[in-house]
Amino acid sequence: MYMFINSLLDLIPYSIKIPFHLIVDYWHSLSDEELKKLKSIKKNKRFIIMGVPEHGNMGDQAIVYAEEAFIKKYFDCDVIEISKNSYRGNKRKIKKYINKEDVIIITGGGSIGSLWKNEHNHIVNIIKSFSENQMIIFPQTIFFKECEEREIDKFKKILMKNKNLIMCLREMNSYNFAINRKLLPENKLLLVPDIVLFLNFTNNLGRKYNQKSCLVIERNDKEKTAEIEKIEEKLECTYKVNKSDTVIRHLRVTKENREKELLKLIELISHSGFVVTDRLHGMIMSIISGTPCIALDNSSKKVSGVYEFIKDISTVKLIKDKNEISEINFKKMIEEPRVYNNTNIIKYYDNLAQAIMNGMLNKN
Repeated sequence: MYMFINSLLDLIPYSIKIPFHLIVDYWHSLSDEELKKLKSIKKNKRFIIMGVPEHGNMGDQAIVYAEEAFIKKYFDCDVIEISKNSYRGNKRKIKKYINKEDVIIITGGGSIGSLWKNEHNHIVNIIKSFSENQMIIFPQTIFFKECEEREIDKFKKILMKNKNLIMCLREMNSYNFAINRKLLPENKLLLVPDIVLFLNFTNNLGRKYNQKSCLVIERNDKEKTAEIEKIEEKLECTYKVNKSDTVIRHLRVTKENREKELLKLIELISHSGFVVTDRLHGMIMSIISGTPCIALDNSSKKVSGVYEFIKDISTVKLIKDKNEISEINFKKMIEEPRVYNNTNIIKYYDNLAQAIMNGMLNKN
């Protein structure tokens, strides 16, 4: 019931949403472990991850999972999650228990701009509320429509007010946009691949898979591409086509069940001969599980943007339409070793960790 009501509230504009959330989140706030951690863990340096989702979009959940893995690898610090729902219902208490030495992490994704306005406004609210903290926006896609000059300028002014802010962009389109629009000084803008590419599950999975099976992971929202259904029809002549999504409807995901749900999806993907997807994290989860993948771009071009980082992986192909299917050697692709060598990707995460360390030392 909670997730159903919350999904309805996501349709309400952010400006009038908060009073509704204060009512719906009341019971949630009473049992909220996040606030307890904020009160009790004060001695060590703390990373506070904000904007954490509780919905069943496993791409978003994989991002949070990878962010925690990243922090644990590079930093000996406590990590505390603040969900979107907790923030909405407990903002004053959260501000009270966060000190100026805490590092604020805004979770990555495709939330900045006009495509998902409520998510964008949530990020803006966090930036404005903690302008004195060191803050890192983890790898994001930016997407504004050409006619939204006022919104772009407004966002730029908000970013500029935090002198300790670093923003990571996960593909060149977003990075060039941020550079050209001077959203922040260039040394505060980092090109960093989607954080889920930091993960590698290829050593943790069984190698059993059906060579004659194809898993189609397709969007069902405003970013969907019509071409994927045509490709699906073409593949049905040769392969057993199964369908899935990286979004599990009506599932509430928290820190307690995130890994379990994520691994279930990773295993489903890895048992397939190959994957066809127009979801960015459908492609990325295929990569980190060593599963061959055929990817199509979406409306915000984030799939093709992130693909540039991994285009040398022979088992991943980006295509524009169904006609390119005939050019793919499926047998060769399926039989290649199911590994993920992320050596060339890790250097971007090393750079991000160094930037965060420098920020800790030089915080204004």
